[in-house]
Amino acid sequence: MGITLLFTIPNPFLNEDIPTAMNYRFDNFIYFFIILAVGTLAYSWRTVWAIGTWVALLWLTSFVGVIWFGHEVPQLSEAAATAFAGHSIVSYELDPNSVQPNVRIQEMVVFVLVAGILAVKGWRSNQLLMRQANIATERANLSRYFPSSLVDVLASTEHDIGAVRSQDVAVLFTDIVGFTQYAEQHSPEEVMSLLRDYHALVERAIFTNQGTLDKYLRDGVMATFGTPETKPEDAANALNAALQLINETKAFNENRNKEGLPSVEVSIGVHFGPVILGDIGPSRRLEFAVVGDTVNVASRLEASTRELGCQCVVSEDVMRMAHSTSPKNQPPKNGFTAREAIKLRGRSTPIDIWTV
Repeated sequence: MGITLLFTIPNPFLNEDIPTAMNYRFDNFIYFFIILAVGTLAYSWRTVWAIGTWVALLWLTSFVGVIWFGHEVPQLSEAAATAFAGHSIVSYELDPNSVQPNVRIQEMVVFVLVAGILAVKGWRSNQLLMRQANIATERANLSRYFPSSLVDVLASTEHDIGAVRSQDVAVLFTDIVGFTQYAEQHSPEEVMSLLRDYHALVERAIFTNQGTLDKYLRDGVMATFGTPETKPEDAANALNAALQLINETKAFNENRNKEGLPSVEVSIGVHFGPVILGDIGPSRRLEFAVVGDTVNVASRLEASTRELGCQCVVSEDVMRMAHSTSPKNQPPKNGFTAREAIKLRGRSTPIDIWTV
């Protein structure tokens, strides 16, 4: 408003009698484009459009005000008419008392068009930023379940990872032995602290070995190796993750003992075989799931550690696959001991196992 008045009202400090129209049309309008340019720095298309419409409205108001209430100097119009006699167009354009309506309307139209273009550009930029923010959020969510190297693949793939399909996968279950008793004897804060520290340890072992964190099961964790895409070293990665988890649990317990906290005993079960994977659940609560007999066997192998008195039980299928398809990433066999076949609940055929 103030700038509009400054560009419209003659300078009171000038001694010369100047018509209002001459001051109004003295090429001051171009400075409004600087205000419009500054408005784009707000990254708000609404701000840009508001500046454009308000400036046009104010300039239109001043245009009408100058026509109706502006100060005129008739002698200047007469002098211009005399000087350019026979040249009516030139006389009209150079008349100091003329506001040149065609030029003023052109200024307002051009300004509104420029503001509209910049507003559209700002809107598109905001949409792009929102899409980038959503992509960043999706990648962050993926990184909670997949190793960082796989997140890039998933973010760029054109395949639907939620499509139902079957493939061979290594499944790992791990659990804290005696967690129920621990929870009964310790405060909620101590229980949650243990879970956070333990889950961080498990997550590191899984992601370091290119696994997928499938789900948290209270104090337990289910991980898969070979989802969403299979690799020849999936079985070996699962075994290496189990060994890393055992070794890091020892260091974890040493730190806890130094702080006067009890040790944590973990149990691990690993199996390899076909699974069914894909999205399950209603449209409002979709979840990527891995199901099948292989998952059940891995879970029961983990539970059998209590009866066998060991930390980790893996199936012969995992061991055979790990040492037949991944010579560069083979886990050390001397870390495992072959045991007699055991019979798992719900299965009629005994399964050959290795333990740690």
